Amino acid sequence: MGHDTLVRLRHDIGTFLNHLSGYSDLLAQDQHDDSLLSGLCEQVHSAVMQINTPLFRYFGKVEGEEFVSTAEIEEADRVTIFSLLYEIVSALQAAKHAAAERRSESALSDITHMLEAANAILGLVEERPGTDATSAPVEQVSEYPYSRDEAVERKSEYIGRVLIVDDDAVNRDILRRRIERMGHVVCIAENGEDALAIMKLAPFDIVILDVMMPKMNGFQLLERINGDERLGSVFVIVISSLMDNAGIARCIRLGAEDYMPREFDPIILRARIESCLEKKALRMRDERSLRAMMDSQKALASELREAADYVRSLLPRKAPMGYVRPDWIFVPSLSLGGDIFGYHEASDGRILFYLIDVSGHGIEAALVSVTLMNILKSQSLHGADFEDPSSVLAGLNAAFRMEEQNNLYFAAWYGCYDLSSRKLMYASAGSPPAVLIGPDGSRTELSTGGMVVGVDPEAVFHAESLIVEPGSNLYIFSDGIYEVKTAQGPVLSWEDFLGILSGLDATIRRGTSTLDQLASAVKKHCGKTRFDDDVSVLEFSFGAALASG
Repeated sequence: MGHDTLVRLRHDIGTFLNHLSGYSDLLAQDQHDDSLLSGLCEQVHSAVMQINTPLFRYFGKVEGEEFVSTAEIEEADRVTIFSLLYEIVSALQAAKHAAAERRSESALSDITHMLEAANAILGLVEERPGTDATSAPVEQVSEYPYSRDEAVERKSEYIGRVLIVDDDAVNRDILRRRIERMGHVVCIAENGEDALAIMKLAPFDIVILDVMMPKMNGFQLLERINGDERLGSVFVIVISSLMDNAGIARCIRLGAEDYMPREFDPIILRARIESCLEKKALRMRDERSLRAMMDSQKALASELREAADYVRSLLPRKAPMGYVRPDWIFVPSLSLGGDIFGYHEASDGRILFYLIDVSGHGIEAALVSVTLMNILKSQSLHGADFEDPSSVLAGLNAAFRMEEQNNLYFAAWYGCYDLSSRKLMYASAGSPPAVLIGPDGSRTELSTGGMVVGVDPEAVFHAESLIVEPGSNLYIFSDGIYEVKTAQGPVLSWEDFLGILSGLDATIRRGTSTLDQLASAVKKHCGKTRFDDDVSVLEFSFGAALASG
C-alpha cells in the first residue's frame, strides 16, 4: 500500500471523526433541555475522544510504504476500536429514535450525518488494507459487550417466533444463523406470497422483511399485513440495501417498526428484536390486566346490580292510601345512587312521606340512603316526633354528622298529611321545593328553606302547613330532574322546568301518572338521552274523600 493511500485513509478517518465529534458536541448543547438526547450525544462525544488514539495507531503503524502485518497489531487496540464504534452506533440509533419521537427534524438530520460517519469508519476499519477482514474478532464485536463464549450462549429474555422474508438465499442464511443464535425460533420465506401462506399456518412475533422481491415485494406484503386484523400484532423490521428516504418513509407509513440497512450492526438488530418482543410482552401483559380488570368490573357490576335491585325492593308499592294515589320514578345515574324515598300510612289516619338526596354516588352514598330509609320506615330516630317534619329533620341532623359519615351530607323533604282534615305539614332541608298544582292549575312551591342535613349542628328547621284541595297533584323531587345541561350548554332553568311540569299536569287526565312523560319531556327539551344525576320524583294525586260507612 502506497504512502499516498495511507495519507488518504488517515485523512478520511480524521474527517469522519471530526463529523462525529463536532455534531455530538453541537447537539449536546442544542438539546441541553432534553436530558436523554443530550446524554446520548455526550456518550458519543466521549467515545469519539477515547477512540482517537487507538484508531490512528491502528492505521499509523508503517514500515516504509507498507502496513505492518495483522499479527503485529495489538489485539487490545482492535477490540477497543470495535467496541467503541459499536457503542457510538448504538447511542446514535437510540438518539435517532428519541429525536423521531420528538419530531425534531434538525436533530434527526445531525444524527443521520453522525451515523453515516460512524458507519464509514466502521467500513474502513473492517476493510483495512493489508489485513484479512475475516480475522477480525467479528463474533466478539457483534455481541459486544459480551465475551465470545457469552455471545454464543446468551439467549434473549423473550423468546420469539421470527419469519425471515428475503429472495436471496445467502441473506436468509446469515439472518437465520444470527437470530437463532439469539435463541429465537426462525422460519424462512422466499417472497411475500410464501410469507402470507406461512403466516396463515402459524403465528409470528416478528417479520424480517426485504423490499425487492419477486411475485410480491416488501411494500405489498406490508400493505397486506397492515390490512389484516389477524396480523395486527406482528412487528415488521425491514432490512434492505435500498436506503432512499421515500422508501423508508413508505415502509414506516405501512406499519414497519424499523428500517435497517443491509450492512446492519448485529447489536442493533438484536436490540430491535428484543425491543419488539418486550413491547409484545408488555402488550400481552396489558391485555391480560385489561381482561382481568374487565372481569373484575363485570363482577362488580353484577354485584352493583344486585345491590340496586335490593334498593329498589325497599321502595314503596304504588298502592292507593285512602283517596291519595302515589306514583314515582327512580333513575340512578349509576347502578347505585344516593336518592331514596318512601311513604306509608300511620295508625291515626296520617300519611308520612319523604325524599332524601345523599351527596355523591355509588355504594357509600347508597349505604347511607338505605340506613336513612330504614330509620324513617321503622320510626327509630331517638327523640323525634314523626308527625312533626321539623322534629324529624332536627333529629336526623343530630344523628348524622358529616364528619362521621365520610363527609357525606344530604338534602331532605319530609311531609305529614292528614286524610281527614286534608292538612299537609312539611319541612325541607336543602332540597328543591315540592310543587303543588291545584285543580285550577295554580302552582305553589313548598319549601321551608332549611340547611342541608349533617353540616351545621346548630341548624334550626321549621315546618309549615296548608290545606290541599281535592284534584290537586303534589310533586316532590331531587334536583337531578331539572339540573340538566341543555344542548346549548346552560343548565335547564327552574322556570322552564316548572313550565314543563305544569303543561304536562294540565294535559294528562287526573289519576294518570305524568312522571314518565315528565322525564321524557325534560330529556327532549335538553337534547339528552340520559340524566346527568340521580333522578327521583314522587307524585301524590289527591282525589275526593272516600264515602264513609
